[in-house]
Amino acid sequence: GVQKIDPYSLTGSIKGRDNMYAHLKAMLERAEKSVIIQTTKDGFVRKAKRYKSVFRKLNERGVKIRISAPVTEDLINKSEIKGLAQIKALNGTNSRFVIIDEKEILFTVSDDKEVHESYDTAVWANTPFFTKARISASVCRVRVTVTLASAIALTALSMTVVSPERSARRSASVA
Repeated sequence: GVQKIDPYSLTGSIKGRDNMYAHLKAMLERAEKSVIIQTTKDGFVRKAKRYKSVFRKLNERGVKIRISAPVTEDLINKSEIKGLAQIKALNGTNSRFVIIDEKEILFTVSDDKEVHESYDTAVWANTPFFTKARISASVCRVRVTVTLASAIALTALSMTVVSPERSARRSASVA
């Protein structure tokens, strides 16, 4: 039959870099097979410092960690996470997203150089359908997938989000 899905358990909007990083840490700790991170140069430095111990634990559990960012080989070699993750210098991109086990995705809606960290915003989705499509598309066309992610993020942020409590009250008043 048809399975009813609670949208509140599948998506969310997160405001503020500290909140985003707390959510990202929880996502990383749930990883079982793979972690894919695309970030900026500054984001690479922040994540390397902040998640070094998490990356070490993931590496010990056999989780494959792949990171791409517009960084130099020198920065990669000086990085504290060099042996814990496959790191690729990928110039010409300016996107920030994380995909966990081809199931969960967290992506930002703005450039980290153009927004104050307290206003930095991300969209999280638990959707294998989207993340698998995004992974296969990003292999060849990173810029296309970034544009797709930005469009989805703007659409998600422009939608009115109703809390489960408010939704229940609304349903009760209609009935």
